[in-house]
Amino acid sequence: MALWPGMALADGVLDRATRPPRRPASAAAAPVAASDLPPLADVVRRAGFDGELSLEVFDLGHARRIEGISSENSKPPASVTKAVTAVYALETLGPTHRFATRLLYSGTLQDGIASGDVILAAGGDPELDTDDLADLAALAAAAGLRAVRGRFLVWPGPSGEFREIDAEQPDYLDYNPAVSGFALNFNRVYFEWRRAGGDYTLTLDARAERYQPATRVATIETDNRDLPVYRLQERGGVEKWSVARGALGDGGTRWLPVHQPAAYAGDVFRTLAAGAGLTLPAAQIVTEAPAGREIARVESRELTRIVSGMLYYSTNLTAEMLGLAASRALGTAPRNLRASATTMGNWLRTRTGSRARFVDHSGLSGSSRISAAEMVAFLADPRSQELLRPLLKKVTVTDDQGNALKGDLPRVVAKTGTLNFASNLAGYLDAPGGGHYAFAIFGTNAARRLAVEGSEDEVPPGARTWRSHAHSLQAALLRRWSRL
Repeated sequence: MALWPGMALADGVLDRATRPPRRPASAAAAPVAASDLPPLADVVRRAGFDGELSLEVFDLGHARRIEGISSENSKPPASVTKAVTAVYALETLGPTHRFATRLLYSGTLQDGIASGDVILAAGGDPELDTDDLADLAALAAAAGLRAVRGRFLVWPGPSGEFREIDAEQPDYLDYNPAVSGFALNFNRVYFEWRRAGGDYTLTLDARAERYQPATRVATIETDNRDLPVYRLQERGGVEKWSVARGALGDGGTRWLPVHQPAAYAGDVFRTLAAGAGLTLPAAQIVTEAPAGREIARVESRELTRIVSGMLYYSTNLTAEMLGLAASRALGTAPRNLRASATTMGNWLRTRTGSRARFVDHSGLSGSSRISAAEMVAFLADPRSQELLRPLLKKVTVTDDQGNALKGDLPRVVAKTGTLNFASNLAGYLDAPGGGHYAFAIFGTNAARRLAVEGSEDEVPPGARTWRSHAHSLQAALLRRWSRL
């Protein structure tokens, strides 16, 4: 099992609870009409929100709009995009779909030697990790493969490789790695540093739960500069990182992105294969699908569980890989992420009439656009409710001080979306009074977003405070709608 971004090594897989039975209205305080609630403008003002809004809440039981603000205005959806990608993938590929990473050989296999080539073929598994490749090597060795007379080829899958998800993001962000049919450890390397006297010991490895082999695809060294903290240069097929010495302190760890995923997977597999008694030459990347007989494979979890993890951890790479796989399943051959995202937008248009524009499947780019009304129409669609609702993360409704509410509470499941000076929330709310609602809250400050474009700061000045006010508004709206 792969380690999600932000996931500790000891964390397990979290299963999502399904929607509870409808609570009888007699068990809660009598609901009120939206017209009896304070004006929405007062809620926005009290939250201290500074920016532009597009929001709407929709009564699923009576198929009617309850209230909203500028609900037809399009905003950057950020990671709320992943809710659309989730249904796109589940409906197109099927909830039980599995991705397979395979080892093939050409020619004959005699006395443990393949007369032709050995091929590591990507299958689009977004949770592939080092332990999975170790299992693949062990299976091949158990099947009798010991060496190869030909080449060791690595095929990144039918879509090839894209260096990053969003070219506008800084190089060092681990949530903006390359996209390929390989996603080894989410296309990240594990960076660890420790002060040793007056110097540092630095290591990069392909860390999973059982194995942590070194990799030759990436290196790192310190540099006596102040900024930028991380700098990447690619030379001779190697990603050469340098890090500002003064930023390291006594020690620490973090993930860094990989921009050559096929080379990374091939390098790590070759090391693991040697440990299993299989000797391979240096990897060669090929772009055409190679022919060969399968000798071993490892398969992913079922798609429903992959999507659940993607929504819970908001994993960008998983979203992009699932979106690409769904677009290919619809018969397109996307030349890049934007083309695949356009296919997803066309799919949504045939379902709900939406004019949403997507440039990726994860929401990492700030150039996608969708309105609250369009998002609510998607959420209200019966197929979306069936596939998406059980997988969304539970949201705790809080009071003005940020403390969890007590007593007769609404049940809220939703997807968050955050970019610098953009904060969104969209999902479902079951009110204590028995009502069932779909909602979307998109909040941005376009001027402040524009001012920090191109910044190397992961969180620019003022972004945290602005986000706090946006979260206060979201909580106030959820409290408001729980009274309906």
